[in-house]
Amino acid sequence: MGRRVGPAGLLRCLLEACRYDATWLVPEESTAMTRAVHVPYTVEQDEDGVWCAHAQLQPGVGANGEGTTRAQAIDDLREALSVLIAEFGAPEELTLTIDVA
Repeated sequence: MGRRVGPAGLLRCLLEACRYDATWLVPEESTAMTRAVHVPYTVEQDEDGVWCAHAQLQPGVGANGEGTTRAQAIDDLREALSVLIAEFGAPEELTLTIDVA
């Protein structure tokens, strides 16, 4: 069974997850609060040496980013996803707590 954590523990878990997942803080339309949206992505370098990052926000809605470095491609993707989230809204998410041996 998963363990329960308080707000401080949850924040630590989220910050730890950010090291492994591209995370964008997107302002909610009606409030000043932010929401972390986790979007899986892929990054690859093409035959010309350009780095390309790809992510799908929801079925039929995806974004791409490019750059001369991996980090630049991810930053470009982050900007593109921010625009899409503003237009289409954040995707629904399901959070699971699992035990890992």
